[in-house]
Amino acid sequence: MEHTFDRRLNQFNQKIGYDEAIRTEKHDGLIDIDFRKLKSPKFALTWPDLDSESWNFEKDDYMGEHDYYKWRVIGTGSGAAVTARVCVSYEVSQVWFLEMVTNTSMGELPWIACSKKIGTACAESDDKKVLFFVYKNVAIEISRGNALPGHEDFGEVLAEWLFDALKAAPLKPFPSKGGNKK
Repeated sequence: MEHTFDRRLNQFNQKIGYDEAIRTEKHDGLIDIDFRKLKSPKFALTWPDLDSESWNFEKDDYMGEHDYYKWRVIGTGSGAAVTARVCVSYEVSQVWFLEMVTNTSMGELPWIACSKKIGTACAESDDKKVLFFVYKNVAIEISRGNALPGHEDFGEVLAEWLFDALKAAPLKPFPSKGGNKK
């Protein structure tokens, strides 16, 4: 007998092609990015800087699992809250992505595949107010507030910009297994 959780996750996997996307992702290193150092995108009216109180950055103390960034950005006609986790492995970022997927008590998971190819796997709400994606060792969630007419795609535009930043970031090699090898 299939558990409700498993059924919901299986339906989601099929809906957005998650399993296939994860299976075919290129494993060529870990993204090495500090979101606090990103320069403001042209469409942002406000973007936090190192002195801004809108940044919330912390290293996860739970087994050194990830760096956690949270900030708000305002653009023409809309704004969004962004949460990004730069994880120690692809597997940990995938766990965070699935955590975002299942963080609802609805009988059927409400997410649909993103209308654009963003990250390895991307899902969003049908009203485009919530979008999250995973790419290599990074998981990002964007929650958009109310938008003026014509700016409902602000979260998607921000996600595309962040995805481009991730693709441009340097990669560091995977940690060696079995300790230090000389």
